Amino acid sequence: MKTGKKRHHRLAIFLALVLILVIVGFFIVRDIVETAVALPVDRRSLMGTPTGTYLGSFETGPVMVKVQVISDGNRITEIDILEHQQGLGMKAEEITSRIIDEQSLLVDTISGATVSSKCIIKAVEDALK
Repeated sequence: MKTGKKRHHRLAIFLALVLILVIVGFFIVRDIVETAVALPVDRRSLMGTPTGTYLGSFETGPVMVKVQVISDGNRITEIDILEHQQGLGMKAEEITSRIIDEQSLLVDTISGATVSSKCIIKAVEDALK
């Protein structure tokens, strides 16, 4: 085979491998997102959570979150993200203000950060068990 044809052949193999990796990666990410979306969330109101500071964590796929939740005895007043490893996705820390505003874990996830959003929600849920 001539050198030009060898290069063309190698390039074709390389591109085929890249395409296979992209397709496999897509299905892996899709599975992680679908798993996160399907996670059940506690439906109770956060109002009336006893006064205190609570720690919680949650991990799924490449995302891990640790939170500290503070309640004044009437409502959740603060949610601090102590640690957030989000893999390749976007961070979703702004969801904590949604949880505080609604006093509920039933809030919309952050667009483009579904898995991180759900992990933060589940970490808050874990803290308040």
